Amino acid sequence: MIRMISNEKGFSLIELMIALAIFSMIVGFMATSKTRQQETNVTQLQAVEMQQNVRTVMFMMKKNIRQAGFNPTASDQGQGIITATATSFSFSYYNTDTTALDTATYVFEDDEGDGDMDITLNGTILAENIQNLSFTYYDEDRNTPVADVDDIRSVDITITAAVDQDELARAATRTLTTSVYMRNMGL
Repeated sequence: MIRMISNEKGFSLIELMIALAIFSMIVGFMATSKTRQQETNVTQLQAVEMQQNVRTVMFMMKKNIRQAGFNPTASDQGQGIITATATSFSFSYYNTDTTALDTATYVFEDDEGDGDMDITLNGTILAENIQNLSFTYYDEDRNTPVADVDDIRSVDITITAAVDQDELARAATRTLTTSVYMRNMGL
């Protein structure tokens, strides 16, 4: 029996250390891979959420800007475009819900003072983490941009948004552009 025990071979300390090192490398690779997959998933979810928010804001802006100058009573109550700059647009229209003249003012600003630019409507934040909001104004022919508010009949809106920098080191951005014909202007 003593002979049988002494003839059995086990693992040496060096063999165990090598096996442990290989196992540790495999586990480390798997953990790194899992972490990267989670970061990619978070990035994609944030990009989708950002894009949905920008599309919603763009839809609201289009719908609202189309009302510029609207007044079914045909009386001049001062409805129309008030100011039109590259980063802000203000206009008035007759609100059929309240039967009164309303003003809408879209501004590209850092409303909260946090360093992230926002799109606001009458002081209320519509979208955060906006890198660019620009308005380009055109006359009826859409040939040449115009600056005079009395000549504006359509507007191109461009919004570039980014994923919140605090949540993600490498930011994803999306740019949306649309044209809005203001059907009530010039009537």
